[in-house]
Amino acid sequence: AYAKFHSEGDDVRAAFALMSVGDTYFIQNLEDVALQNFMKADSMFRCNNCLEGRSEALMKIGRAQLRNYQYDKAMDLFEQSLASAEECQNPRLVAQAYKYIAEVYDMNDDYEQEEKYLNQSVSKYRLAGERFEMGKAYCKLGDMHFKNEEYDLAYVNYMSASNVFEGFGDIENVALVHNKLGRINYIQGDMESAR
Repeated sequence: AYAKFHSEGDDVRAAFALMSVGDTYFIQNLEDVALQNFMKADSMFRCNNCLEGRSEALMKIGRAQLRNYQYDKAMDLFEQSLASAEECQNPRLVAQAYKYIAEVYDMNDDYEQEEKYLNQSVSKYRLAGERFEMGKAYCKLGDMHFKNEEYDLAYVNYMSASNVFEGFGDIENVALVHNKLGRINYIQGDMESAR
């Protein structure tokens, strides 16, 4: 698809195609090849002043850096992505950038900042109408509170996630969240609810 769009002079669509190619390599843990595709796409988006594409490309580059434990580079890229997403007023991309910034804070054990950005992510996903992604953000909030032994807060966030996933009929994620709720009940000594 890249070659076709590029030959037709549609560099924006060609850049999106390159990002899809990069995603394929990223899934296969071939970060270096994925990164080359993401960076080329970012360059094409920059040349064509496509802020939404630029925001997505920077996020993908940041994810590759995060996987390579380059936390400072990843944070810088996610902040650049956030700026592009805010400039083009795309709440879905803003929410994603917040989620990835929160992930960097999680890796650095800065739970106060992680919570702040995850809450902002939930709000932006709600604004964008992205309920499924909102459910995943609630789940991440629950995981953070669970890790910090704040079980009541974890429970509330897991329940919010469960409600979202049940609305989609997403049995896999509902089961995952119910398992997490059961662990909290078990830790708190409520064996009947845990079961």
